[in-house]
Order: sequence, then structure tokens, then C-alpha cells
Amino acid sequence: MPFRALPCSFLLLALICLATPACEAKLTLASIFGDHMVLQQGKPVKIWGTADPGAVVGIRIGDRKQVAHAGEDGKWLASVEPPPAGGPYQITVVSDTKIVVDDVMVGEVWLCGGQSNMVLTNADLKTRGEEESGEGKIRFITLPPVASSVPEADFKGTWRVLDRDSEGLCSALAGSFGASLEKDLGVPVGLVISAVGGSRVQAWISKPGLERFNTGKSVAEKLDRTVESLEKRRLKTRSLPLSVDEKDVNAEAVKGLFLSGATLYNAMIAPLVPFVFKGVIWYQGEANVYEVANYQRFLGELIKDWRIAFDNPEIPFIYVQLPPYGKPQVAPNDSGPLAKFREAQARLSIFPYSFMAVTTDCCDVKEPDWHASDKQKIGRRLARIALATQYKKPYKFKSPVLGSFKKEGKKVRLRFRNVTEGLKASGGSLEGFAIAGDDNKMVWAKAAIDGESGDSVLVWSDEISDPKVVTYAWADNPRGNLLGDDNLPAAPFRAEFKAY
Repeated sequence: MPFRALPCSFLLLALICLATPACEAKLTLASIFGDHMVLQQGKPVKIWGTADPGAVVGIRIGDRKQVAHAGEDGKWLASVEPPPAGGPYQITVVSDTKIVVDDVMVGEVWLCGGQSNMVLTNADLKTRGEEESGEGKIRFITLPPVASSVPEADFKGTWRVLDRDSEGLCSALAGSFGASLEKDLGVPVGLVISAVGGSRVQAWISKPGLERFNTGKSVAEKLDRTVESLEKRRLKTRSLPLSVDEKDVNAEAVKGLFLSGATLYNAMIAPLVPFVFKGVIWYQGEANVYEVANYQRFLGELIKDWRIAFDNPEIPFIYVQLPPYGKPQVAPNDSGPLAKFREAQARLSIFPYSFMAVTTDCCDVKEPDWHASDKQKIGRRLARIALATQYKKPYKFKSPVLGSFKKEGKKVRLRFRNVTEGLKASGGSLEGFAIAGDDNKMVWAKAAIDGESGDSVLVWSDEISDPKVVTYAWADNPRGNLLGDDNLPAAPFRAEFKAY
């Protein structure tokens, strides 16, 4: 997107242009900029749009001014220092015409992505949270669910103030996250919600991002074949709403694009670039549960891809490890696909500036479906991670995770990381640990917190003389009551003594 910043004295040229008949091209501003929006504090605001090729464009945010020059393609981009946190401010853009954006706040802006559990609103869940707090300081915009074969320049959306009248339109999880941030930070919070129910992670990665690794290349090639096939039949492949009737002429194209890679990135992430965000929260994975072998790589590439797109290699990525699903665990060998999937998710936390929320305690339903998780509780948990890691608040936010394990006779000592106040059991004796010998037949194990520091657990079974495998909370809807600091649940794990 070519542009050239000019001294603010050139603003006069833009004003003169208003009275000049030759200036007939229409000035536009990207849709992410609208009334009631929030801009990220402390970082230069990237603001962009289109104008007549070569036109001078004057930009003003509060008392901060900048001038840009539209390139040959008519695109212009400016970088403007934001005014102090708070507001309201006004954005004024002037060239052949004038655009004014009112009631603009400056504070903290987060991108909220994923699938249905990020989409569901309080109206969907028939619950109320804390989202109506904040005295108008929480604002949100939800991108419509659209797929496209190529990166799009814009989208249709409207910023709203989060209150009792609008909370039914806002993601319940994102709203809870924003309410927690605003309550603690005391500054406006903006939530940009870009999520689609049932979406796979592959669709949220750009095509160049997919082409950077072999598994992704095959997904990108499938997209090319899908688009070619649809276009041969004269079906549309750009900016298609995903909510169409099966009888709609474009229904087949919609389905084909929705199941392909990069198409949601093209329509719902590309138009946001290069907007400035503080960070990303992510709740997704249900649609990829049976693709555990590749999920770790795809999500890792997504994180890398978005950091490249938004030109911020340190943008924090805070994500949800999938909560319980299905029937409660009865037998120690009731592992299910979610156990390995959560393990793949856990490995992503080694990425720099990436943080995972363990949520095995976030479903009160006995046999939860994919949507039964407590969105407000998870939103607050993600906010606590953000407050601790990005805003230096003195909160405990790390769940206990297995650090090391070793045999001590017939017992196994499990030592946990992220424990400063000692491990504890919720509701009495420890549950959820299982153990196996050479035959790999899992049996329920006895377990006890041990050691002066309280960071280790001894696990054993009278039936197993030589332990080979130990698991904890290893099931779709697992047993387990081990807690760490601030009563955060321990992460599920499987530990195996390898034979060398």
C-alpha cells in the first residue's frame, strides 16, 4: 500500500482541494474506523483509505495531525500519534470531501477470534454477565461471517457501545474479557470480534502463510482447485456471506469456500490490516479435534502469520485450551480425542508471547456439549492472563503444569511448575490420576501432595510394581481436582517412561 507522508503544512492543499471542481474522486476511510470506536493507546494509529490518485489527504485525531499522499492506486496510509487515553475525540479526514468520525475513545483494543464459543452472545446463552458495566467505556464491533477467495480490502460493520441494550449482540466471552480489563485498568476497551462458528484453523491463515510449510501448501492448493471449479460454473467466490439458504444459487460456493484454507482470513482478517491491536484472544479447536497431528503446526503458523500481517512480532496471543465435553470420565482409560488435542494445544504455549488458559473447571453441566462452557468465567480468566502479562498487574495466572517425573520405588513423583503457594485438592483427596505398567493397562491411582514446597505429587497403585505411564485428567470430560495458585486447575498430561 504505497504512501508518502508530507509535512502538516500541506494540509492547506487538502483544504483547497475541497473547493476545486477537478477533485472528483471520492474519499473513503476503512470501515474499522467508525463512530464509537476505540483506538489503541501508546502506539501510532495506522489509518487508511482511498482517494484520487496523487491526492493530498489531511488527517486529524483530536489535536494530532498528519498528512498522507494517495498512491497511483488511490490508496493512502498515515501514521498518527494518538491523543491520551480517554475521550471522546473526533477523527477528521479531508481531501476532495470531508469524513468525520465521532465519539472516538483511546484505550486498549483486542482482536477476538475463533469459532462458535467466541461468537455466542448473552442472548444466545440466556445469561447476563458484568458486560453492562464501564459507563460506556467498552465498545465492540463484530465482523459479519463472510468467506472470500482473495484478500478483501474492507468489510461491513458498526461499532457499538456495550450496554444493556447491546449486550445481546456482543460475544459473551469477549464482553466478559473487556469488562474485566476496563474494571482493572480504568481506560476504554475496544473489542474487534472476528469469529465464525464451526470454522477450522486453516481458514484463518493467509494463503502465503499456508504456503510456508508443506502441510499448508496442500491446503492452499485445495483452495485453488475449489475456486477454479466454482468459477468454471460461474459461481461467485468473493465476499460471500456464510449464512445462506441451501437453495441459494451460491450455497455450494459458500460451503466450498468455508471448508477451504485462507478464506476467512481473506474476508475477516485482511480488511483489519494494519490496524493496531494490543493483543489477540482465541477460542477455537472444536472443528479440528480429529486433526490433532497437524493442529499444533497450523495454530503455530497462524500466530506467526498474524504477527507478520500486523507487523508486531511480540503481539500477545492468549488462547483457550478446550474445556470438558461429553460424558464424564468413568474408567481410567477413557481417553478420547480431546485428551491428545489438549496436549497439542499445550505445546503451543512455548511460543514467545503466547499464553494458554486451562479450562477443565469451566463447565458445570454434567454432560456438556461444545457450547456448554462458562463464557464469562473463561473471559475473566483470559483477562487475568492479559492483566498479568501485558499490564504488569500482580495476579497469579499460570496453571500448574507437569515439570518433571521420576520413579521412587513403586511410586512416581510428579513435580509441577508454576506453583508458589503449594498444590491443593478441591473437595478432599486427589482424583483423576491413573497409572499403568508394562501392559499399558491404566488403573486409577492413589495420589498425595508431598514435599515441603508443596509442588509435587506422589502417585502409585498397589496393582502396579513398575510404573510406565502416568496420566492426569486424560479424557474428553475428565476427572481431576488438583489446583494451584489462586485455585487455577492443573493442566492435563500424560507422562511415559521411555525405554532406551
